[in-house]
Amino acid sequence: MKEFSVLLGTSPEALKIFVIGCFAISGLVIFIVASKMGWLESFSASKEKGITFEGKKATEKIFESGNINKLMDDQIHKLDNEMLDYALERSNNIRRMLSKQLNTKIYCASSRRALAACLRYPLYEASRRNNFKYVLRPENIKSYIDRVMRELSSEYDEFAIELENNVCPVDGVKNCKQLPPLADVFEDVKSQLVEQWAIPIRQEQVRMHYSKISTYKQFMPSFEQLGDKVRVKVCENCIEKNTQYAEALKRKPEVNEL
Repeated sequence: MKEFSVLLGTSPEALKIFVIGCFAISGLVIFIVASKMGWLESFSASKEKGITFEGKKATEKIFESGNINKLMDDQIHKLDNEMLDYALERSNNIRRMLSKQLNTKIYCASSRRALAACLRYPLYEASRRNNFKYVLRPENIKSYIDRVMRELSSEYDEFAIELENNVCPVDGVKNCKQLPPLADVFEDVKSQLVEQWAIPIRQEQVRMHYSKISTYKQFMPSFEQLGDKVRVKVCENCIEKNTQYAEALKRKPEVNEL
């Protein structure tokens, strides 16, 4: 033992190795004890970060934060689906309105049913795209309704061309009767699209954005308590984004936008 002490005193390299060895043994003992007691959940080693330990509580917090995030996402998806259902409902109302107008202009029941199905497509496609937060803003709504009207007119024209060469399904001999002019059938359709479809959908879209904001505000304190700074930041960004969407839709139109 005396010789060992002398060796350490006269050899700095030996002393260095001895100190490092003591630290390594102490660390190993602490690690074994912590693992047996359940204080550590996992550890990893890399060149960049060296050896890192993850406590059991930290793992549980990450797991809990993930579960809460799943609940929040489910709420957001539910609001999106409700918005889609509402848009489809309004589209159905417009389709029924068009069908009533067709009843007074087109006397062939088969032609009415087929045409009503064609005219339904542009409205359903608009609902499926679900980009109302942009297209129904005051500065965009006029051009958007004009585009929907062009799509409806195209469907009408294409159906009229197909009908010219079709044989009447009733007697099987005569050609189907030609459709009346588009202007006769689409009387007041544009104004009804605005009043009965676009405006109600825009109001519902605003409501949906505020519901999303409430949802993010509801879950954000839980992420703060768990120390999940990333998800807190995500909530803050989503609140800001949805606020901007809602305010843009609510903005009063300029005179040249009416």
